[in-house]
Amino acid sequence: MMNAALSAELRHLLAQEDALEQALQQACDRLAPHWPLATFTARSPWLGLEDLDFHQVAQRSWHSLGAPLYADARAERAAWQAQPGDPGLLRDTLRAWLMHWKNSSHPAEHSTLLSADLLNYVQQRLLRQAGATDGFDLLQAASAPLEAAPRSLLAWQTRSRRALAFGTAQQQAQARLLDALCARSAKYWLGRPLALWPAAGGSFWTFARQLCATAGELNKAQNSRLQALPSDPRACIAALLPGLCEAADQADYLSAHLFALHGWAGMLQQQAGPADCPILYEWLALRLALESILLPLDCNAPQADKSVLLRRWLRYSHSNVAQWNCLPPPARALRLALARDFDPCAEGEIWLRMREELWRRQLRVSLRPASCAQPQARPMVQLVFCIDVRSEALRRALELAASARGMPAGALQTLSCAGFFGLAAHTHGLDQSAGHASCPAILQPSFSVREQASAAALLRYRQRRAAQQAAQTFASRAKQDNQAALVLPELAGPWHGLRMLWRNLAPVSWRRTLDLNLERWRQKPQTRFDLRYRRPLHAKLAQGLSLEQQVQACANALRSINLHDNFAPLLIIAGHGSQSENNPYAAKLQCGACGGAAGGMNARLLAQMLNDAQVRAGLAQAGIQIPQDCHVMAAQHQTSLDQLDFLSAAPDHGAAAQAWNSLQSALPLALHTLALERLALLPGEEAAHSPAQARLAAWRRSHDAAELRPEWGLVNNAALILAPRAISRHANLGGRAFLHEYEAANDADGSLLASLCAGPATVAQWINLQYLASSNAPHYHGSGDKASQSICSGLGVVQGNGSDLLPGLPWQAVMRDDAQTMHQAQRLQLVIAAPDSHILRLLQHNPALARKVRHGWLLLASIAPQDGGWRDWLPGPDGAIISQHKKN
Repeated sequence: MMNAALSAELRHLLAQEDALEQALQQACDRLAPHWPLATFTARSPWLGLEDLDFHQVAQRSWHSLGAPLYADARAERAAWQAQPGDPGLLRDTLRAWLMHWKNSSHPAEHSTLLSADLLNYVQQRLLRQAGATDGFDLLQAASAPLEAAPRSLLAWQTRSRRALAFGTAQQQAQARLLDALCARSAKYWLGRPLALWPAAGGSFWTFARQLCATAGELNKAQNSRLQALPSDPRACIAALLPGLCEAADQADYLSAHLFALHGWAGMLQQQAGPADCPILYEWLALRLALESILLPLDCNAPQADKSVLLRRWLRYSHSNVAQWNCLPPPARALRLALARDFDPCAEGEIWLRMREELWRRQLRVSLRPASCAQPQARPMVQLVFCIDVRSEALRRALELAASARGMPAGALQTLSCAGFFGLAAHTHGLDQSAGHASCPAILQPSFSVREQASAAALLRYRQRRAAQQAAQTFASRAKQDNQAALVLPELAGPWHGLRMLWRNLAPVSWRRTLDLNLERWRQKPQTRFDLRYRRPLHAKLAQGLSLEQQVQACANALRSINLHDNFAPLLIIAGHGSQSENNPYAAKLQCGACGGAAGGMNARLLAQMLNDAQVRAGLAQAGIQIPQDCHVMAAQHQTSLDQLDFLSAAPDHGAAAQAWNSLQSALPLALHTLALERLALLPGEEAAHSPAQARLAAWRRSHDAAELRPEWGLVNNAALILAPRAISRHANLGGRAFLHEYEAANDADGSLLASLCAGPATVAQWINLQYLASSNAPHYHGSGDKASQSICSGLGVVQGNGSDLLPGLPWQAVMRDDAQTMHQAQRLQLVIAAPDSHILRLLQHNPALARKVRHGWLLLASIAPQDGGWRDWLPGPDGAIISQHKKN
């Protein structure tokens, strides 16, 4: 009997350990990693929450973190009332929201019809059209039953969050101390190689406990309790968690703690290497320990006041007490619940849905499948750009300029694909030991390449670089030397003062006089990539590519561009980059597909392989015939300067040279048109510019160290269109759409569409959600005002000295000023030009994409090649995804 009792107790303990491990793993999987500033990578803050509904996550974020996923309803309401929109759209959106709310919150109400007073209430509440509320009886409200707030919302409210929201002044101070101690521990741990004291113990949990003990904020009793906790983080969590939440809520409670300071937690997750105990377990142990020590008593959120809810219902339903008293108790409870649940979060959801529907209508009108016939004549010039939204405006400007300069229709053809061009390379610049992963964050480099130059050119380059490095080393050591530091300010101070004034008051003059001359002096010589294949040693990346690998890489790139034949005499592969000064977020203006670096290296790599005769012979055997007279060049679009820099030599004879001359006649007009369009959106640059003025303004903004907005980046991104260029060629999408070539007729098995949705569509969705998060919750998902940011350990930025590591975009990246929004935050609309069979197969074989669509993280539509019909793919009531045909 005793053995049986011990066995049962042992099984119970093992079951508890398994449940705790599952809760810990589920919570950690929900947190998105956070990359350092040097490789700033757009990522969805809710990467691990896509198994939940978007609007459900929005409610949890609003109620537990005070971080909305929706734009400010007051601004949306003011814009609607200033210019009233479609009343039918408003009513349809409200009706859809109300039916979803009733079915999810009150499934016992089986009626599929909505009472007119319910619909009228949400409309009047949304538009703030209130009536009188005099003379009602509070007792009637008190007699109506009303359930408590949903458990799913309460589980995400940690004890420290409730203390901040509802606690006394002392409890709020203790909750703020908890966050400050955790942030300080993470900051010193991540920056410990530069710290003045050693990291004790080797683990973050041990280090953090010792740091808290020496910080002085904890009293003796609190410090003793902290040091008495188990040294194993799992054991510490197991001991503390049951006293903080219910067993069924453990995963949600732990998730709420991770999201409380998600910047530091995400950076710890990204920086930590493999270990026996995940570092997030140690982070959670620290937070739970401090919470149990600093906040021994819980704070309960106040219950909904039924009299307030009744007053709200009567005010916005324009009803009276007599009508209320005539309602049966279940109807009263339903209406009070609606008055409680139709909060600012619900209002934001409705405004978001209407904005997205208006954008879909605009796309349905703009995209014209009827004009999809491909030009039969051979084009003169083909330019391949990144799918970046900034490339859409340049492509449109080039096509219009070619027509204005008299080039035949179809002579200039623009194409697009992901900006790393399918080359997951680890690139090394000339004579550099450290390289860079030139591929999206969701991929790992598969090979490494290095630039190389002739021996004489390399020697001259090394001598000039060594001279510059010697000067920098001398200046750095002089600053640190005790004796030299006494005279250095007097000797160098006047020069540095004049330098600072010149550089900031006249940035263009500084750039042209000193920076450009210095760059020319230390400019790299003409280089090529060393593609000779060498087998990897000690599990490192292979150096270069074999001929077969080069052929396969080029074939994959050309197929993703939908370029199989009809090559132009001049083919230009164009990456993109950006120039800005004193900008911690410089990487986010670069090519996201190239890991936060400029895309010129990948463009040069692909161009070099496509010009190789052996690679062309291999491509011919694979069915891709590149004509002998086709010359491939590399270029880079400088997005903040409105320049197209060519990175390889231009052709000097034949059809390619004629095509080059034709392009040079159209290029200045295109770049000027692009500059005018882009500068008109930047504050202070709204006036019209001549070409010289536009170029000067772009140079000033990109080289001014005090400029908060060198460019808008990917602001207003709203759609990814996988279709032939002919569908969007005549549409002005306003730089709001990612464009990727896709021809369904050449993708019979759907494999290319699947890879596009797994790669470019995922990256575009991450970018879209990061902009949405930074716009709607700048204090939590963004990074606040640039003017008050501090760079922390080179990892990220903080506001003040104890905030979270802010993982998103700065305020100036999404706002024109403190009152006027620039970014129109909405979810990404994925539009695919493909028959229904392709879409159904895609959803069946790509569960990640189907989950995004089903739970509202991505909006999906298709254009049928047969009839040009538009179909929205929407989540159905049983979890299936169904299509709805829409008329243009």
